[in-house]
Amino acid sequence: MNLFIFFLMLLVITCTNLYICSKVYAPPVVLGLIFLFSYAIINYTYGGLENEYAFYSCFMIAVLFFSIGFYTTGNKTVISSNKLTFLVKFKKFYFKIFWIIEYLVGIIQFIYMIPILLKNKGNAWHIIRKEYEGTGLLDLLNLYIIIFVLTCFCIWLIDNSGVNKKRMLLSIPAIIPAILSSNRGTWFMLIIAVVFIVFYVKRLSNIKTLIIALISIATILGLFFVSSIWKYSDYINSIEEIFRIVSKSYFSTQFVAFREKMEWIKAGHGRLGMGENTFRFFVAIGHSLGFAQEPVDTVQRFMNIYGYNTNVYTGLSYYATDFGMWWAYFIEFILGMIYGYLFKRVFRKQTDWIFGIIALSILMYPLINQFFDDRYFSVLSQWIKQFFFLWIFTRKNVLIIDKGTNDYEK
Repeated sequence: MNLFIFFLMLLVITCTNLYICSKVYAPPVVLGLIFLFSYAIINYTYGGLENEYAFYSCFMIAVLFFSIGFYTTGNKTVISSNKLTFLVKFKKFYFKIFWIIEYLVGIIQFIYMIPILLKNKGNAWHIIRKEYEGTGLLDLLNLYIIIFVLTCFCIWLIDNSGVNKKRMLLSIPAIIPAILSSNRGTWFMLIIAVVFIVFYVKRLSNIKTLIIALISIATILGLFFVSSIWKYSDYINSIEEIFRIVSKSYFSTQFVAFREKMEWIKAGHGRLGMGENTFRFFVAIGHSLGFAQEPVDTVQRFMNIYGYNTNVYTGLSYYATDFGMWWAYFIEFILGMIYGYLFKRVFRKQTDWIFGIIALSILMYPLINQFFDDRYFSVLSQWIKQFFFLWIFTRKNVLIIDKGTNDYEK
């Protein structure tokens, strides 16, 4: 009965957010839908086994704190429903430089991959993920390529000129080696970022948004299950068994694992991390300088849940295991403030803040991923690198934005 009550309470919160923001792609609405989905999954998968646990109110409370943080960054959100459009493009010199670097990186990666592909048969992504060892510099420049392609796509969507279309198409081929050498999280981040760039530039109606969202979800799930067959086929022969294990391990056990982990700590069998997760990035920097202990591993221990092993515990676990549930709610409040600031600036009636549009779209991936695990502080260094490249590509001296001058024609 508890799950149903929490579901109804969260449904009220989500509908209230939808009424205030008016768009289903507003961050608090999206987070509400994600945890509504989580309640449905828990109830469908485990039913009476987990139904009476009051612990699961945490997802409803998390959305509430996120929503409060979202609205504290200003007054009532004013949403412009008009398509965002203005004249914008890269300056010719800077585009050439960025594009040359992109292709040099792609060609170097492809040269590394050719021997691996020639001596092996089967799925290219699976083989490369097993045998390709990229350098730290190439891994960094993978992010460069990804952000550059997203920037070109966003610029073309805003200003659908022939020049921008040509540049966007020219930027895409070089991303193929980066995709082949990336994990599935990067694929899903790309899809989600592209979809939300469309939402935030086109500012579609809720009906059109839901149609595109359903198609995107089907695409992501299709990629997920197909890539799982590639990933696990070496040691699991039955496709049916792969689907069963993947469905349980990725879409249901994390909720129960989170509950059991927190109960284990509360019973005195474990300890709180005292910030070792939340501040891991800074601990790692301190450790490299000789001032701090070794940071905790981002890969967590496995736990057996109803016969299935899992090492993910939802996004809330990352913070709750540091100082308790209140800390997880506080982090949600802070995240709500960040998303609120970005969302309100992006949706100003007259905005040319391309950095914010792309940054907010990229950040929808970790927001959605909270039903599974944390993608914020656990990979903070990745966000710093991505936003650094995004900052470079969207500087006002790199882009030409029409302000009623003749500079746009240059």
